[in-house]
Amino acid sequence: MFGSLSLQTKFLIAPFIGVLLTLILYVTSNQVIRTNAELFQNLSETNLVQISEISEITLLITASNSEIITLLLESDKLDEEGIYVEGKKRLNQIYLIEERLNKSIHEKDELIIEGKNIFHQVQVAFTAYKGQIISSIEMSSVDVKQASYELVLANDKLKVVNKLFLKLSKYYTNELSRQAILVEDNIYKKTYITELTIGLLILMIWSAFYFSKNTSNRLNQVYQALIKLSTGSTDIVIYRNKDTYIQDIWNAVSEFKESIEKSEIYKNDLLMQKFAFDQHAIIATTDIKGIITSANAKFCEVSGYSAKELIGRNHRIINSGNHSKAFWHDMYKTVSKGNVWHSEILNRAKDGHLYWVDTSIIPITSTDNKITGYISIRTDITEKKKQFQKLIETNVVAKSAVVAKSQFLAAMSHEIRTPMNGVIGMLELMLDDKLDTQQKKRVQIALSSSKSLLNLINDILDLSKIEAGKLEIESIDFDLKKMLEEFTQFMRFQAEEKNLTLSLNCSEMNESMVVGDSSRLRQILTNIAGNAIKFTQQGEINIHGELISHSDKRWQFKLSISDTGIGIPADKMASLFDVFSQVDISNTRKYGGTGLGLAISQRLAKLMHGEIIVRSEEGKGSCFTCVIELDKSTKALEITPIDQMISSPQTIPLWPENTRLLLVEDNRINQLVALGLLKRFGLKAEVAINGLEALSILKEAHEPFDIILMDCQMPEMDGYETTRCIRENKQDVPIIAMTANAMKGDREKCLQAGMNDYLTKPIDPDILLEKLTFWLLS
Repeated sequence: MFGSLSLQTKFLIAPFIGVLLTLILYVTSNQVIRTNAELFQNLSETNLVQISEISEITLLITASNSEIITLLLESDKLDEEGIYVEGKKRLNQIYLIEERLNKSIHEKDELIIEGKNIFHQVQVAFTAYKGQIISSIEMSSVDVKQASYELVLANDKLKVVNKLFLKLSKYYTNELSRQAILVEDNIYKKTYITELTIGLLILMIWSAFYFSKNTSNRLNQVYQALIKLSTGSTDIVIYRNKDTYIQDIWNAVSEFKESIEKSEIYKNDLLMQKFAFDQHAIIATTDIKGIITSANAKFCEVSGYSAKELIGRNHRIINSGNHSKAFWHDMYKTVSKGNVWHSEILNRAKDGHLYWVDTSIIPITSTDNKITGYISIRTDITEKKKQFQKLIETNVVAKSAVVAKSQFLAAMSHEIRTPMNGVIGMLELMLDDKLDTQQKKRVQIALSSSKSLLNLINDILDLSKIEAGKLEIESIDFDLKKMLEEFTQFMRFQAEEKNLTLSLNCSEMNESMVVGDSSRLRQILTNIAGNAIKFTQQGEINIHGELISHSDKRWQFKLSISDTGIGIPADKMASLFDVFSQVDISNTRKYGGTGLGLAISQRLAKLMHGEIIVRSEEGKGSCFTCVIELDKSTKALEITPIDQMISSPQTIPLWPENTRLLLVEDNRINQLVALGLLKRFGLKAEVAINGLEALSILKEAHEPFDIILMDCQMPEMDGYETTRCIRENKQDVPIIAMTANAMKGDREKCLQAGMNDYLTKPIDPDILLEKLTFWLLS
């Protein structure tokens, strides 16, 4: 009813409502007063009737008692029957009085406890009086004297009854007074409350008129602010008020304003995000059947379709047809379960060109978790795909370059090793000729230079293998302590040429049977010890081996080589293990070297789960420590007699009589080198220039050959195919490869073809003799 009224109008109406309430309270109070007056009047009448009733009963008892006395006084004038008749009349009066008394008591259930107790006492006293009167009347016809005595006792009890009746009358009188006071007090209080209420309501009306205008103005400010906020405008003033309730309202309005401002910020953020998405993301929504329901501007830009052309069409409109049914089946299976699907899709634009998109399809669910549609967020990755394809092509080119590099190194290794084999081999053979001192010195210089060149070639090949990750560390059982002793003995010859002392200490190496690559470890030590000898002019070189830790399966060793040489400057330590790095270019001119040895050694140490640590002081010497981990060997320690450890020139063994060798080699120079070395060893060989000729010789031979020395690269039939043919003919003759192929996998390739052993060119005479001894005499 008041909904259409303004807030100020409602406050002005409020006092009049107070006046109306006051009038209602006044009328109600008067009604209460009248009700209390009527109640008092009824109570007064009841109490007066009761007092009158008590008085009447008292008079009846007194009259009845007087008649009984008279009966006793005149009993001598009456006969027994007359006394009985008169006595019965008096008794009937007594019973009637008792009945009236009991009736009066039973009608007073509303009495309080005190009144009920008095009535009970009256009833008990009257019963006693009645019993005494009955005894007196009964004795009046027998013994007047005794009857008189009983009457005296009855009068005593009557006095008690009268006293109780008097007490009861006082009770009713007091009760009447109490109720009168109570009603009067109640009426007074009601009147006081009514007057006080009227006064307070009048004060309230005055206060309401006084404050309503100010309060309604404040609330009207709140009302106007809320109207502005409801329209989305936050341009309002927040007032501060001393009134707690109004201030609470303003606080709520302030919070509402802040929430609207935050919502506006969020809205702007969402608009910015939408703008950003529209710039970069391709967004579309579809229903559960795949019908497009919306598409953003980026979608239209990339696909070439307008929004009007897309909406209402199935998303297959942009399918390229390049994806399999299984691809789409996986997508539908994923999103139909409510999961997000992500993949890359090749789409077709309106003009027919193809473009790649990185796609995420997200199910849209209702409040009851039912899928109502899908939203797809795509990113154009066409350029990324093109770059990736270029990267693949570049990678293919790079791999081809690596293959070409490996092929080049293999070819160069073969092509260099082949003439080097001729050079070194012929120089080795020349030393067997009768040369004068100067000629022998020249040959030795040429041989040393050739071997240096060969070492350089080997270092370059090793470095190439390490960088390509193709150098593998072998795992063979060997005695580390024995290897160190043999190595020390070998290096001692070089040290003694410079009058240097070379010593070995392995006293702290309690265990030495290990599994690892002894040749690569020897290569590391050779590089370090070789440098120590090279850069030490006087003094000593110490080799120290120590077992520093162990686990269940592995041992860690520390192998140190210290010298008293020129030392290394502190500023050169960081680049010490760099490829082709030299401490001082003048040292290179003075001492020689390529700067590959330490670089290769450090890389080899890391392949053995270790490293090389250097301590050096310029002018005082250096200490290179190689820390490596080697597996424990299960083989027993081999005890080698001390005299066998001393290196000495190899002696030519006594070969079996009529030992037959077949040399398969196409290069004439290499044939001469091999035949010359065999002649040095006291052996002869038949020569085949290729594999076909070798098979022919083997087929026509009357006696089997004891060993075959096989080159691998030959015209018409190479060594691999030749070996396979020999093995197919079930010939188990030992075949040793003698090849310039020294790249990774060449040894394995020879063994897989059926060869028994492997030698690289240039042929080391000592190693060749060792192999021949093993295969011919074992």
